[in-house]
Amino acid sequence: MSLRELGSVLRKRGIQIAMLGSVVAYCSGAGFAQMGSNQMPGQMPSGPGQSMPGQSMPGQNVPGQSGPGQNGPGQNGPTSRDRGMNNDPGAMADRAFVYDAAQGGMAEMQLGQLAASKASSQAVKDFGQQMVADHTKLNDQMMPIEQSMGVAPPTKLNRKGQGELKKLQNLSGSDFDKEYLGFMVKDQKNDVKNFESEARSTTNPQLQSAAANGERIIQEHLMIAEKLENGQGASAASK
Repeated sequence: MSLRELGSVLRKRGIQIAMLGSVVAYCSGAGFAQMGSNQMPGQMPSGPGQSMPGQSMPGQNVPGQSGPGQNGPGQNGPTSRDRGMNNDPGAMADRAFVYDAAQGGMAEMQLGQLAASKASSQAVKDFGQQMVADHTKLNDQMMPIEQSMGVAPPTKLNRKGQGELKKLQNLSGSDFDKEYLGFMVKDQKNDVKNFESEARSTTNPQLQSAAANGERIIQEHLMIAEKLENGQGASAASK
């Protein structure tokens, strides 16, 4: 074999070896890619968005750590001030009284307006007008207290008030007067007890003053309503 022929053979074999190396490299790369997508049993996830034990990815919470919206060591949930306001029986009782007083005042004004326009007796009409005027003043006095306590005022009558209003709307003449006065006597007696109790029990000076003033005014309403119910309407309404 001549030198030229030997060189030609070596060049061909060199090309074949190079091609074989490329094939091996390609197959090895494909094998590793396949291992990345199809993990063998016993292997831990290692792709994007996966975490190894003891590690945490964004948006994940590991026991012992605290993320947004969680209370971990050293973090506060509701403040001690909020918890005190929510769990203080005295504060809760004050808020309930303030709301009930606003609800009752709304009913007294609406029923008083109806009596002022529909009652058959002038004395009952005058009493209805007085109820509207007095409870408007009481409402103005209570409103700052409601706001300071975060009590939202009622927007409509409760079931009791709605029922009485509807009943009176269907009555006329002396039947209306009798029903209205009977309801007022019962209602004012209940209100006197509630306002008196609140004035004695609350530790809020502003609320205590408003409750005591409300008790005095409601006592006057009760006295007039009782006299009107007993047939002493003319003299009672003028006092």
